[in-house]
Formats: sequence, structure tokens, C-alpha cells
Amino acid sequence: MKRVFILAVLVTFMVLQVAVAQDKTLEEKLELFSEYAVDVQNKWGVPGMAFAVLKEDEVLLKKCSGYLSTDKVKKVNEDTIFQIGSTSKAFTTSLIAMLESENKIDWHDKVRAHYRPFAMYEPWVSKNMEMRDLTSQHSGMAAYAADYLSLAGFSQEYMIEKLAEIEPVYSFRSDFSYVNNLFLVAEKVLENLTGKEQEELLKERIFKPMEMTDTTATYEAFINSDNHVITHKFELVNREKKNNIIFKPYDEHDNTFRWSYTYLPAGGINSSINDMVNWLTFHINAGHFKGETIVKEESLKYVYQPATFIHSEKPGDLVAYCQGWVFEDRNDLVTIWHNGSTMGCKTMIAFLPEYDIGIVILSNVGDTNMPDNLARDFFDIYLDRAFEKKAMKEVETLLERKPDLNDGKNNQSEQMLDNAAYTGKYENRVYGTVEIEAVDGELIMTMGPGNLKIKFQHLFRDTFRMDLDQLYMDDFGQATFSLGENAQATGFSIDFVEAEGCGTFERVVE
Repeated sequence: MKRVFILAVLVTFMVLQVAVAQDKTLEEKLELFSEYAVDVQNKWGVPGMAFAVLKEDEVLLKKCSGYLSTDKVKKVNEDTIFQIGSTSKAFTTSLIAMLESENKIDWHDKVRAHYRPFAMYEPWVSKNMEMRDLTSQHSGMAAYAADYLSLAGFSQEYMIEKLAEIEPVYSFRSDFSYVNNLFLVAEKVLENLTGKEQEELLKERIFKPMEMTDTTATYEAFINSDNHVITHKFELVNREKKNNIIFKPYDEHDNTFRWSYTYLPAGGINSSINDMVNWLTFHINAGHFKGETIVKEESLKYVYQPATFIHSEKPGDLVAYCQGWVFEDRNDLVTIWHNGSTMGCKTMIAFLPEYDIGIVILSNVGDTNMPDNLARDFFDIYLDRAFEKKAMKEVETLLERKPDLNDGKNNQSEQMLDNAAYTGKYENRVYGTVEIEAVDGELIMTMGPGNLKIKFQHLFRDTFRMDLDQLYMDDFGQATFSLGENAQATGFSIDFVEAEGCGTFERVVE
């Protein structure tokens, strides 16, 4: 009997402990998250970060941590400018929603009704693609199809024209496949309807009425600001049998740095944490900002509606793409979110419609899931769910990763031919004319109006690894040459170019 009593007391005590642990005040939850987020940042070594939590119209938490760059000279503040990447897509779809609410366009309008030159690879798709299809990621093209055109300096007009040359890999409106280029078409529609360029529309319809005074949409505005972050790439290096994360700054004056601004409607906006709080306020409050209606609630709601199924990990759960947003329903919790990654910045914005609470996180290191996981960790803390510390686990797993001792970079099983066998001009239906030259004994390919330089590093016989030194990418892709009877290359293929339906490169006979 005594043992039963003791057990009952222990169980009661444990239940009380759990209840106490879960009964944190809002202030305690915000403090816990704030300290945890900075701990994760420090574990990574990310130079600069800013984040904010908003409930309805009230800012519950706003914090800036770290510096503009690894030199640790100037600290991040509430007006520091970050690139927000693909979270820019929601700005474009909000503009469409505004025009829809004014009866100037309908999501089911045919694209050609507003932009006659529009053409895809398949005539039926060209004729029947609707406005909703431009921004819901089910075009049938391969993921990120022809994105590298922007790195090579091609214009928006060129990229739109080349949509007709990109062979689809899926059926139209069937599978989720994330692309950026169709947002360029959405921009053209907006410009045709209003007679104003995208940048002017953003200023007039969003930045000004939402008091986003730090927010811009051009490359020049970003680099000319004296309070913008230096963007970084991270690399994992093994030194003395221990993994370390190092950060390399991108050269913002290199032509490749402009790529996200070419993709303005898909990823070219710059903003601060102060301004992103206002942007999040607009969405949490269903199109209203400080008592003013920016867009009708029923029109804005459309951009959050699931349009393209992405996946479901278990019955009842759903992840789907909407119009510049992602709809996620897990464990009966609906989250509306989108992330953004540029050349050296990573952003996450998310909100819970049921609770009218949201979070935005800005950082100046690209290609990490830190902001994404921090947002999920915050919602777990706020809702008293199991705090799994997803963001911390990501970086700990990275630091514990065993080094790859055989990366294949020196796997030269067969000797290559003389450089002269490969040099010359080659033509591709999407990427245009490229030239391969021998420079100081190395093969260098030049592509596009921006003269993008890509090194060809020999792997085996007629296959080469492609390196982009300016982007710290030493495995950009692989190129394999086809040889003619005279042991001279007649053409070559690039793995990712073929995979995205853009064909091969054929030698230009001069």
C-alpha cells in the first residue's frame, strides 16, 4: 500500500512538473526563444541576424544580433538591409490580388489575354495557361529551369522568350516543380495592366502604404546603402580531425551578384526587420494595415489557398504550394510560410492563421535551414508543443558529419585529349552561344552577356567538372563532350542543362 501511495505521489509530482513546464508565461516563452535563437546563431557562427515575433498588430519581440559581416565592425540594427529572396514572390501575388479586388484581372484569366507574346514549349499550354498557373508551381518545367540564365547576364525579356524552348519534364498542372521564370511573365502582365514598372508598383501599392521605408527592389539600392549586410556562403572544413564552419563573403560587385534582381518579381527585394514586421502585419491582419484596407480580405485569402500538392508525410497532413506562399497542415496546425535564399542571405516568414501570430527571420548566410527551423522551433515553444530544437540539431549534425575522403575530384581514370580538341564556339537553343578557350593551360567557358566564366576541370576522358570560383562552387555541374572522327568535339552536354529540358550544345562551324 505504501509503495502504491509513493508511486501515486511520484506520478502526481511528474504531472505537476509537466504542467509547470508547459505553463510558461508569454514573456518567458519569448525570452526562451530569443536566447535559444542567438545560441543557434553562435553555434553556426552566422555573422548577422534579425528576427521579430508579431501577434495581430503588436510586436512581441524584435531582436538584432551580430554584425553586417565577419569583420565585426558594424552591428546589425532594425534598419539593416538584407536580401529577402523568394519571399519576394508574395509581394508579386499580393499585387495581383490588389488588381483582382479592383476587377482589373481574374486569377482564371488566360495569360495571353494580358500578355500576347507568351509562349511555352507546348502550344496547348501556351493557349490555356491562366494567371493562377504562373505563380503556383505546376508548369511542367523542371525545378529551377533555366535559372542560370540570370547568372550569365541574360535579360528578363530573353528569359521569357526562351520559355518556348524549354521542354517540359512533367504534365502541366500535375506535379509540384519550383521555378522562378514564370514570375517574370506575371510582372509583364502587371506592367501591361497598370502601365507602370514593377518597382514603381511595389513602391506605390505596398512599400509606401505599409510604411516600408527601408525596402527597395534594385541592385543599386542594395549596394549603395551604408547599412546593408555583406552576404556569405558557408563551408564545412575539417581541420585537425574536427569540423569547422567557415564563411566566405560574396563579391557584390561581380556580375553574378545581380541575378536575384533580374528575377525581381521572384526574389529581388531588399528589406529590414522593421519593414518586414509591417509586411507580416498586413498578412496576419488579412489585408489591413493600421486601420487602412490595402486589399480586400477575400481577394488576399486566395493567395494562401493550396493550389499544388507537394507532399503528405502521414494521413491528414498536407503541404501544398499556393500563390507565392506554402500551406502546411501538420498535426492539425496550419502554417502559412515561405523562405528565401539569395547569394548569401536566407529569410523565413511564417504565420499561424488560427492564432494570428507570426515570425520573420533574416540572416546574412545563404543555403542554411537555420531561419526555417528557428521559425518552427518558435511555434513549438509558443504552443507548448514538444521543443525538439530543430535549428540546433541541424548545425550539430553538420558539425558531426564525417568528412568525405574520396570526393572524386582527382579521379582521372582516363587521360583527356589536347585542349584544342574541345575549344571553339558552341550553340544551345536556350543558353545561346558559348565559347571554350584554353587559358594558361585550363579550359574556360564564357557564357552570356555577362561573360560568365566557368572553368572545366578534367575528371575522366571527355568529362569535366565545372567550377564557378566567384561563387565558391567547385562542382557547378558536369560537361561531357561528344567526339567526331577527327578526334575533335562536335558538341557537349551539361548535366543540369539537359535535365531541365534545354538540350545540348552543338559546335558552331565557322
